[in-house]
Amino acid sequence: LILKPSQLDPELERRMRNHLQKAIDDHPAERITVIFRKGGRIGPNAFALPDGQIIFTDEMIRIAEHDDEVLSVMAHEIGHVVHRHGMRRVVQDSLLSFAILSLTGDASGVSELFLGLPAVLTELAYSRAFEREADRFALNYLKSRSIPVHHFADILTRISKIDEPRKEQSGKKWSNYLTTHPPTQERVKAFAGER
Repeated sequence: LILKPSQLDPELERRMRNHLQKAIDDHPAERITVIFRKGGRIGPNAFALPDGQIIFTDEMIRIAEHDDEVLSVMAHEIGHVVHRHGMRRVVQDSLLSFAILSLTGDASGVSELFLGLPAVLTELAYSRAFEREADRFALNYLKSRSIPVHHFADILTRISKIDEPRKEQSGKKWSNYLTTHPPTQERVKAFAGER
């Protein structure tokens, strides 16, 4: 409903697939497949599904200034697959719902009003922990393959600059509290320090 068929130039897509293949080959047990889609409002993004599919938006590919920037994002997404973040998130969300139901006797009405915010903040904390774990996986993978790790910092910085106007419109004051990712500066620092 959100993503559309990719509009990447076929030669660019072929080049990207060839470049990402080494990371796929390094993780045969994960059955990684790469899919390209036009992101539209999502903008430059990538995400991993529990079954090993990694989706890159066309916008992510287009803002990359070096193929290793895309590879560094791929390593991060493979980290999500390797650590089973998608499945763990489903389990944690289910346990959280069960806890709310156990405490209140229902999962609607007033109980949602009072318990909703802590539940959201708990879920966001899990998400941030998963992102940090995927970042560490990417850092280790890139270093083990002698790929300059600053590429991840570079593309994160570029994405942040694109996302900044959107955050300003939605109210930057609350955006840091309600984000699923750690602050970009924190993430960039871990990679930029490895130059």
